[in-house]
Amino acid sequence: MKLKTSLFAKLMACIFMLIFLGGSIFFAVLLEYMCFETQAYHDDYQHTSHYENQIIYDIDSILRYYELTEKEKTEKLSEEELLKLEYDTERLFPPAGTNIAWALLDTHGKVILSNLKDTQDAVSQVKELCNNRSVQEQRGGQYIIIGMRENHLTTDKYSRGMNAFKIAKHWFLPSIAALGICVLMTVVLFGFLVAAAGHKAGHVKVFTNQFDRIWVEVLLVGGLLVAALFYTFNNSLGEGVFVIGAVIIYSLIVFLSFVRRIKAGMFFKTSFLYFTISVLRRVFHHFPLMLRVIGILAAYILAQLILIIAAINGIYIAAVFCVFSNIALLITICIIAIQFDEVQKATERMAAGQFGQLIKPESVPFFSKIAKNINSTGSAMNLAVESATKSEHMKTELIANVSHDIKTPLTSIISYVDLLKTIDIEDKKAQKYINVLEAKSRRLAHLMTDLVEASKITTGNVSVNMEVINLSELIKQAVAEFETRLEQRGISLVCTLPKTPICVVADGRHMWRVLDNIFGNAAKYALDKTRVYVDVNTGGEGSKDVLLSIKNISRDALNIDPDELMERFVRGDKSRYTEGSGLGLSISKSLMELQGGTMKIFIDGDLFKVILGLYKADCREYV
Repeated sequence: MKLKTSLFAKLMACIFMLIFLGGSIFFAVLLEYMCFETQAYHDDYQHTSHYENQIIYDIDSILRYYELTEKEKTEKLSEEELLKLEYDTERLFPPAGTNIAWALLDTHGKVILSNLKDTQDAVSQVKELCNNRSVQEQRGGQYIIIGMRENHLTTDKYSRGMNAFKIAKHWFLPSIAALGICVLMTVVLFGFLVAAAGHKAGHVKVFTNQFDRIWVEVLLVGGLLVAALFYTFNNSLGEGVFVIGAVIIYSLIVFLSFVRRIKAGMFFKTSFLYFTISVLRRVFHHFPLMLRVIGILAAYILAQLILIIAAINGIYIAAVFCVFSNIALLITICIIAIQFDEVQKATERMAAGQFGQLIKPESVPFFSKIAKNINSTGSAMNLAVESATKSEHMKTELIANVSHDIKTPLTSIISYVDLLKTIDIEDKKAQKYINVLEAKSRRLAHLMTDLVEASKITTGNVSVNMEVINLSELIKQAVAEFETRLEQRGISLVCTLPKTPICVVADGRHMWRVLDNIFGNAAKYALDKTRVYVDVNTGGEGSKDVLLSIKNISRDALNIDPDELMERFVRGDKSRYTEGSGLGLSISKSLMELQGGTMKIFIDGDLFKVILGLYKADCREYV
């Protein structure tokens, strides 16, 4: 999950995917050359079509050379035939020798022509020189036996073809393996990029950026333009490679954008087609209004055209009407804009919490109906806020009264349980029942205390004594208080404090209650045999805040919003089999706000993190 949200991991995956994709293209082109040009999949060079075509070409040259030499004996050759004879002579009998051995025989097996010095038993010589890989073919009344020498005499097409075949044969299987690895890595990295698209640290939902708002059709047209550039410059190697790279990168960016849109369910919503349909739907939904607007605009434009035509034809009064009508339109537009601004400011006051009479309808005649609706809405919201406030006060008073009424009999229960524990009771079951009564009554007493304190905080009946306190000492006391309790479950406390004392402006009593609640939560809900980290960050030079961070791994899945977790009576333990009232974090947040501090909760998977913020103070003021 962390890799999916890591920008560095995505960037490296993208770079390596492009590298492996380039390698795949390179080895694919190389294998195409090996298969179609050198035919490296054959066992030897003599089985390739390149070799066979060259042999056939040389057979044709031998027959043509023989025919021309025989014809020259009886008649004069033409200029074209002389050129062909000269070419075939240079080809078949080069001064440095040739890499083919051949012999031309008649129907009786007698050697007519050969490039061997000793024509006696030329057939056997050709087979021996060619390691029994010679080709025998009948053409008309002659037989030709021809083949490539085992030992090359010079550099020609046969030797170059043989060398190219050997090199290709040597690298054929490694190239296949390299292609397979590159393709596999490209697919794996591409799959990772598709899976990671839309994931970003701190965002639960699919994250999209401004690029993902560009119309789909625009990106597709851009892709066509890039493809057109590719076809334009594909003949130039340097420009072609550059354009291919641009096509691949652009295609990857657009494809990942489409993936994010599909994951977010907004692919069709970011298309021009959807925009067009939405506009048409709004037009048809407000068709009477649009019809009136279009009619007024059409009438105004028509009137202006008539006045302009009349002014051109010498009717000067029409020009005066045209000017004054446009001035009147401009004044009307300015008045509408001013009244619209007044309405907008009224809505801003409503958003800021000001209700009641927000705007005078007579001051905005163009928007009088909207002004009346805004005032009505403000009045309704004012009544709703007053009703909610009254309900909250009644609920708080009810909690306080019920807590007070329960506290008296609960105190008696605890006292009588303590008295029962002083009596010598031999029955073990009775002793067990007494212990259960003691634990449950004390838990109920703790709950009543939390309820009373929450009620006091809500109603503002809590005194705050702000002073300079040594936060380092307070943290050390909290660590010492809970360290033994945590060690019983195999949980280690890792506390990292600066060497110099850290002083803050806070209420020591309330601050201790906050730390007690947070460390108590860690003791209840942290996973066994893990660690609880306590860190203090002063924010560096010039910072006015001190940040206290406490984080641990939760035993239970925290499938809950952090803000919801800080509400009253909400617990991360949905089964509610552990102790706790669901008030601790809510009380802690309220106490931090009373001290002018902040409390924020972050949840990342099973990681639970609380950050407390307080104002830094000069330790010289600490007494």
